[in-house]
Amino acid sequence: MAEATTTPSGTNFQVSAKIRQHEVLLDEPEDKGGGDTAPTPAEFVCASLAACTTITLQMYIQHKGWEASVKSVNVVYETVDGVGTFRRTVALAGYTQEQLPRLTAVANSCPIHKMLSKANPIDTEVN
Repeated sequence: MAEATTTPSGTNFQVSAKIRQHEVLLDEPEDKGGGDTAPTPAEFVCASLAACTTITLQMYIQHKGWEASVKSVNVVYETVDGVGTFRRTVALAGYTQEQLPRLTAVANSCPIHKMLSKANPIDTEVN
């Protein structure tokens, strides 16, 4: 289970998110009325997918004892005609061509990839 709670910080559109013992800020850019003091919620979603992909690949590579390594993972989210798409680019080093299909499958099996690529109902309670 994952959980986060946000509260307004007192600055226009800036919120503080409490995640376990960690606190992080989220904000909107100035052109949207925010102060551009922190990443946007959508940017945090992209960062979550990139981080999860990186960690999942690192765990798998370490478990296998391969020489491969993750150089970077970039995620961009774009909406075209009302349809959102995540575009993920994984830069690896030291892998063999035989390892590439398995590394791709591992990237696609990270928990955040699974969460985002499936329809997830959202139950909302307002009180």
